[in-house]
Amino acid sequence: MAKKSNTKNNPFISLNSYKDNNKSIFYSREKQVEDALSIIQSSSFLAITGDVASGKSSFINAGLIPRIKNGFNGINGNQWSIVNFRPGISPLENLCHALSSDGNLYISDKSKTTDYNDYLTTIREKNSIGLVEIYRNCEIFSKKNFLIVIDQLEDLYNFPDLFDYNESDDEDLLFDLVSKTLKFKDLGIYFIISIDTGNYKKLSSYDDLSKILSSSQFILHPLNYNDLKEIIKKTFNAKNIQFDSEVMDQFSVLVNETDNSLNPNFQLFFKKLYDICLSDLNQQNGYVNSEKIDQIGDVDEIISVELENFYSSLDEKGKLILEKFFRSFINFDKKNIGYYYQEYSYIKNYTDVDDEYLSSLINKLKNKIEGILDIFNRNATNIKSKTNLNYDNDDIFKFNYVSNYNWDRLNEWIEDEKKNYLNFSENSYKASLYPDKMPHLTNPLLKSASNWIDKKLVDERWSKKYDFNFNKTVIYIRESIDKHNYKINYDKNLQIKREKYIRKRNYAIALSFSVSIAFFAQDYYVKHHTLDRLQQQQQQIANLKELERDLKQRELLAQYKQREDSIEIENQRKEIEKRISLLESKENTIIEQEKQVISYREKADLTKLENEKFFQQIGQKSRIIEKNEDVILLIKDYSEINKKINSLLFNVDHTVSSDKKTINSFAIQFIETFKRRNIILKEIDSIKNEVGEYNIVERDKILDVEADDKNLRQLTLNLIAKLNGKENYSDVKEVDYIHINNKPLNSLAISNEGRIATGGDSEILYRSKSVFDLNITPENIVYDQMKFNSSISNIEFIDEDILAVVLKNGELWYANIVTKDKVKLYPNEKRKVKILKSIVDEVRFNKKNKFELIYVKDQNLGKLYSLIDNKLFSVDLANKKIENIEFEEFSNNEVINTIGYNKSNNNIFFITSNLRLFKIDTNKNLLYNIEIDQIISDSLSRVEKINFFENNILFGTSDGWIYSYEESENKLLYKSRLNVHKSSVVNVLSVNNLSSLYSSGSDGTLTITRNRILGINENQIEVQLGKNNYITDMVYSGKMGNNTIMTCDLNGNLIFWQFDLKTALQHIETLAQN
Repeated sequence: MAKKSNTKNNPFISLNSYKDNNKSIFYSREKQVEDALSIIQSSSFLAITGDVASGKSSFINAGLIPRIKNGFNGINGNQWSIVNFRPGISPLENLCHALSSDGNLYISDKSKTTDYNDYLTTIREKNSIGLVEIYRNCEIFSKKNFLIVIDQLEDLYNFPDLFDYNESDDEDLLFDLVSKTLKFKDLGIYFIISIDTGNYKKLSSYDDLSKILSSSQFILHPLNYNDLKEIIKKTFNAKNIQFDSEVMDQFSVLVNETDNSLNPNFQLFFKKLYDICLSDLNQQNGYVNSEKIDQIGDVDEIISVELENFYSSLDEKGKLILEKFFRSFINFDKKNIGYYYQEYSYIKNYTDVDDEYLSSLINKLKNKIEGILDIFNRNATNIKSKTNLNYDNDDIFKFNYVSNYNWDRLNEWIEDEKKNYLNFSENSYKASLYPDKMPHLTNPLLKSASNWIDKKLVDERWSKKYDFNFNKTVIYIRESIDKHNYKINYDKNLQIKREKYIRKRNYAIALSFSVSIAFFAQDYYVKHHTLDRLQQQQQQIANLKELERDLKQRELLAQYKQREDSIEIENQRKEIEKRISLLESKENTIIEQEKQVISYREKADLTKLENEKFFQQIGQKSRIIEKNEDVILLIKDYSEINKKINSLLFNVDHTVSSDKKTINSFAIQFIETFKRRNIILKEIDSIKNEVGEYNIVERDKILDVEADDKNLRQLTLNLIAKLNGKENYSDVKEVDYIHINNKPLNSLAISNEGRIATGGDSEILYRSKSVFDLNITPENIVYDQMKFNSSISNIEFIDEDILAVVLKNGELWYANIVTKDKVKLYPNEKRKVKILKSIVDEVRFNKKNKFELIYVKDQNLGKLYSLIDNKLFSVDLANKKIENIEFEEFSNNEVINTIGYNKSNNNIFFITSNLRLFKIDTNKNLLYNIEIDQIISDSLSRVEKINFFENNILFGTSDGWIYSYEESENKLLYKSRLNVHKSSVVNVLSVNNLSSLYSSGSDGTLTITRNRILGINENQIEVQLGKNNYITDMVYSGKMGNNTIMTCDLNGNLIFWQFDLKTALQHIETLAQN
């Protein structure tokens, strides 16, 4: 076996940063050190920036500080006292801790026990000159230069749960200390700060500090190929270890094509390689080729190999605890995502093992891969030694260089933790809304939630790293499971009952049929039996009558007989009469029975008809019941789909656009869900048409499809944005129709034919050469342009080529965009005109800056009306004459604040500074003072916009409401109100033929209210434009499609908004496929 080398002589120190005592083995940065010192010499301040893992700390500790100590001259000579600290999460405390330790401010290098509190008190009391006071009152003042190194300044931004730089004043004071101290140029106090490139731009928000950053920045780049060759030369080659050219080519490709700095990977790689090569030298094999590289692993995977080896070396308990340890650092809360840190108290609680076992495992990991962890206390950033076996609850652990690990097992844990977070976040949110605004979970969401709470690594201990209520969430999911199971049993029993009902129904039908048959048989028997008896009795009567005739003949003959026969004959005659009378009585009885038979027959026929109708109704009702059951099942499916859409909306909103794989998965789910939804709605309508006039469940009584479309439209916009790699729809370039502009746009106008004109702070007027229709794209649109001398506030088309423009400097221009000719109409000739109950033709909307512009077309060139600085002007375009219009009804200093024009009835409404509302009937040229009550008067003080929706007057207010009124006989009648924004209403656009209302707010939202009475805000569509942006103007043109509008905004975008679901679906399908 080869003899193991002495690792103490290894010039590579794993993932650790190089320290002052490593200066002899710190290579390849000599020139950069001298360049950085020249900045310190001239500015007394050096800001070192570079990518994460570019070696900033090593550059300071093993490069700059040794060079400064080695005779670098400052204001107070070449003697230096150096304080080096990390701000951590207690920047001022850590500064004072560094000042008071090691006697840095004493000639004797011995500090006092009271120094820490004294220094902290001085800084708190003296604020920005605190350091100056401390230095002036210390022993080294004017004897030594004083260098303060603030390393890893990104600490201020990398522990958001523990230190919120937006809320704390400590980092402000820290930067004030630096910038103020530097103004005392003759003191001899110097600063070096280091910060990663991603956080460097945040320093520009500190005014005084930002002024010195540009001249004091030094960018430290990761090691390049030449640096690697120099390091190899001074380490491996010095030991007569050579590298194969193929290996060097691999190194060249790595450093040139890898985005992340591989400094830590190379350092660990070279450490292991150096040990192997020194061992091999004993066997006369000092050569590095691909085979030797394979013994260690590739450079970019070397950390992964070490982590996997360490994991594999543990028993099952150790593997579980190590997994929990790593999972503790993974956090998908928005403010913590990507920051791998955690407090020891949480780690200990989550891993649920004793301190000795946990500390031992942590130290084994630290020894295996040195420098992988930083561990420090809240109030001191001294990194704990690897020999420290015990940790305090306040200790903070941070993984270094996580993006360099490339460990598949960790990546799987990160992905699983992301799913756990999404489940926790979504279900806790739903639990917080239950039961008032959210029902219980149903499948498939319930199945996902059920699987989540059953995970062995998800419990209340795990949940403590998030702010959600774990117990409430679990109870909500458990109740949902119970309800689901109950529903399954209920549906099962219902199915059994239904089958029983069907059997009973069929039995009833069969029984009814049997009864009917029996009745008909009985009727037949009675009828025919009675007729036979009647015929027999009638025959008897006929026989008796024949006998009577015989008797009468015999009576005639008997007259000649003897007298002795006369008595017997008389007796026989009487007996015959008696029998005839009896037979006649029976005949009457038979006649009555015959009538009853006829009655039975009639009743039998009627019963037969009723039975036939009964059977028909039973069949129809049975069919309706079956169809209603089908509809109910479809509605249940629709409800599940709607929940899936709501869940997708939440998930898409909480997933960053850079997670392309997840976003694409959501897009595919949306496409499938949307298509299934449409199929269900068609099936419900088809059943309704099939049943016809009989009652069926009306889908619109149970489903609010229009309301559900709200979430669909929001979801489509979000998906389109994130499939394009953007967080907001308004940032998607393929819907931005003016890429040539990057400054705020303030106004947007559309011509009669459909051309678009816009302009803003670029001072350029843009007008599209072509009509905006479905053939226009951002790639093929062309603009005519005209430059002005101030920002454009308002634009109005006179005709297709001529436009009127109001500038923010108060000028009104009349311009031909094709010929580039323009005439300034105002300020020019002014003439005041008194108006008594008569006024002009048309006025348009007023903006906050009191600039407004409208065009009134007549048989001549028409008139322009402009509201500039609360003054109303009219311009006769035929002779370019301008008039300043005044109203005799106005009191002293009363001016127009806000104005709106209703083209449907040619009425103008305006609000004055005295909170009075006037209406101008332009058809009659009459001015009316509108009667209002005190409540309306109070709301007028907040009105920013006036617009009209069908027959309603709409007031958009500064607190985000739109009020709806009806004007009748010069009185305002309140109808409703709608809260559309969290801050001021900027613009309102009504599209009457679509019953749609669009509004934008200064909070950056676009709100659409469709097919709803104003005042019902549950079915609004709300879209967020993004931070520090809002829509300034909007227009509608049916040429682009009924469900579309165009908007311009502060970011200089001209956005085409597509709200048609079918078109949006096709767009998403295309994006997902690509």
